[in-house]
Amino acid sequence: MCNKRFSGTGIRRVWLPRCLSFLLLLAGLAACNKANVGPLFDAGAPGAASCGFATTVLRVSVSQDNDGIIRIPLYRNGSGQQVCKLDFHYDPTATGSAPDEEWTESDPDGVFSLSSRNVVFPRDAVSAYAVVSFSSLDKILPGRKYIMRLDVVGGEGSLQQTRLTLTVSRRLQYVKFADCTFKDECLFDGTYDCELWKATEAEVYRVMDPYSRGLQEEGYVEEGLSRNPPEYLEFRVDDSGNITYEPFYTGMLVPTTTGARVGAYGFYPGEYIWGKDFSSYNAMNRRTSDKEFVLYPVYCLPDFAHGFLNEGVYKLTVTVK
Repeated sequence: MCNKRFSGTGIRRVWLPRCLSFLLLLAGLAACNKANVGPLFDAGAPGAASCGFATTVLRVSVSQDNDGIIRIPLYRNGSGQQVCKLDFHYDPTATGSAPDEEWTESDPDGVFSLSSRNVVFPRDAVSAYAVVSFSSLDKILPGRKYIMRLDVVGGEGSLQQTRLTLTVSRRLQYVKFADCTFKDECLFDGTYDCELWKATEAEVYRVMDPYSRGLQEEGYVEEGLSRNPPEYLEFRVDDSGNITYEPFYTGMLVPTTTGARVGAYGFYPGEYIWGKDFSSYNAMNRRTSDKEFVLYPVYCLPDFAHGFLNEGVYKLTVTVK
């Protein structure tokens, strides 16, 4: 697992938790981004005050049940009637990390739009909703993601989160595709049996319950270094065999220098932007045969300033039986 490398001493699985002195590699951790703290507000504060979002990132999958709208909550620390003004920008590169000048003020394809720039907080309300609408579900293609950004106008210096990046995808239907094996070379020494499911509408796959067994068998659970393993790990395969994926939680907890234990995540290399460029690994994320899918995520701690773990990139292999 990253256990083979965390301490830099060749320690194997007896790393738990002594080897987690590796966390002082959080010197080798890249840049800090403290934007993951939720909003701070006092419902009893008088008058109008700052407003903002509950998070900096929101991912939504939509279907006909959404009726063409996506509701996004905002919060504020005032009690009088208040109008919060928003700006809307769209990322035509669908990466979320494009330079500001490449974001457009509207969706060039006319699918997504902000219903109103003004979000009204009634008197005594601490929350209200922004609404992003989409013109047609048929125009949201299976397996693709659409990225846009909402900014609170004049939110500088606010205690709230004043920028939210929204990623929208189409909700898909999945059926079992095959039995498979799962090997994450960051976390595990062993290889574990799983099920691979596939969307009926696109080349989108889910490895079901990929981490639970390994976390149990390799000592993480016993040492209190595991919490709420994910139900699945999802990835997309394009016509050329390239694989992409959203950030995913592994279920592993890592002690930090503050004493907290925070979750380890895997990021698509080119979308990890905090302190080191891993984009050269993008091309290594591929379907290598009819039976093998290879991913190279960057493992990091989003709740601990987005630092990456040791070398950062480790191989993850899904093999159809």
